[in-house]
Amino acid sequence: MISYLIKSTLCSALLLFVYLLFLEREKMHRFNRLYLLFSVVFSLIVPFIPITFQPASAPVVFDSYFTIANPASSINTISADSINNNSSPLPILPIIYCLVCLALLVRFVRNIYLIRTGLSKNKIIEYKGAKLILLKEDIISHTFLNNIFISESTYNNRDLEEEILTHELAHVRQKHSLDILFIELIQTIFWFNPFLLLYKKAIRLNHEFLADNAVIKTYQNIAAYQHLLLAKINGNSNPTFASSFNYLVTKKRLYMMTTKTSAAKAFLKGIALVPVFLVTIFIFSNKIVAQQQKPATLMNLKAVPSTKDGASKELLDEMAAILEKNKVSNKVPNAAHLAFSYKRISDEETNRLEFIYKQMSKEQQAASPIIFIPPISPLPNCTPTDAQFESWKNGDMYKVWVNGWKIKNEDLNKHEPSDFGEYQVYVVPGYGKKNGKYIHEVSLMTKEYYAAYYKRTVADHKYHLAFRFKRDPKNS
Repeated sequence: MISYLIKSTLCSALLLFVYLLFLEREKMHRFNRLYLLFSVVFSLIVPFIPITFQPASAPVVFDSYFTIANPASSINTISADSINNNSSPLPILPIIYCLVCLALLVRFVRNIYLIRTGLSKNKIIEYKGAKLILLKEDIISHTFLNNIFISESTYNNRDLEEEILTHELAHVRQKHSLDILFIELIQTIFWFNPFLLLYKKAIRLNHEFLADNAVIKTYQNIAAYQHLLLAKINGNSNPTFASSFNYLVTKKRLYMMTTKTSAAKAFLKGIALVPVFLVTIFIFSNKIVAQQQKPATLMNLKAVPSTKDGASKELLDEMAAILEKNKVSNKVPNAAHLAFSYKRISDEETNRLEFIYKQMSKEQQAASPIIFIPPISPLPNCTPTDAQFESWKNGDMYKVWVNGWKIKNEDLNKHEPSDFGEYQVYVVPGYGKKNGKYIHEVSLMTKEYYAAYYKRTVADHKYHLAFRFKRDPKNS
């Protein structure tokens, strides 16, 4: 969970920096509005985007035994004492987080309630598809949803300029209040992210640019509108969610009115954002490292069936010819006691060797330089208990793999025990001990992954070729 919060916050910061540096001063307001809203949503979901890195498989060289683990021996049970000792204390941080979220949500609902209460207490006038709310206070006009709040005295004295009403109508028709409500709601959940406040300011400023643009298109007099805005700088504060005038915002608005951005420049900047989002996906996505298959031993394997009479001399000579053909050298590097090694044998020759091996008697098979290991049976279907699943979230005592990929223990919170169709728990001696207990490794398969694994294992029901190496008498 902490990893998600950090990634989400950093991603939102990076995308906001890109906006402030490359987009805010460009006259492409509709695109910028979409960029800001999308960036907020994108930063929340990008940590969930999985990027899988499948390590390249090394070429198989038959110069040692092909080894297979005994599936049954790798499944261990967890005692009740182990589960109790690994129990975690009361989650104080989640409780604090939820309390803050609840307090902010109450404030959010209260602010909306206060605005709606103000609607019912004041005179309402229909105006070009919107509603003029006449307030007793001497305020500067502002909007919320379909409502334009203005001073009743200003309205009665006809002191409200048409340009200002057009500006506010643009806020209403373009539904700018929905953007503010959205970002406010996100802040109640992700209140720890300080960059959301900057996003809200950037969105508000973008709304002003859009509304100003609507006024300029209607009246075609930039200079007159700029003088009107300067006259409105000194005004009273407005309620939460409302569009408002202030000096810094007005300064940027005046600058934007005379700025021009060519269609070609806007297009190039839009295209340039594609690699930006690809980079953020690569940096902040959910990357997991694949688990490598662990070598084991040849213990508990059944011998390949043999015939009583054994293979003929012709077949034995054919086997020897195939092995001689694929012999690489008389010595294996760093293993002086081995007499020879082999390169990768083709599938056709491997199938022929398998046929000859099955014709051999038990004595011939025992003396043969090769061995065919039977295929692995699929692991049994099993689902962990709730107690086991909770204990695996303890990162000090367990290393967790899901579908062959290493994950963080806290990522198990995204799952339920019923999501998994197979699991293995085994001691990892290399990790040593923690608090007197061996560290364990947990390997889990989701039900979908297990179904595919089972189908693949049954379909690939084939013997595996390995070699027996004899010791060099000179080094024995």
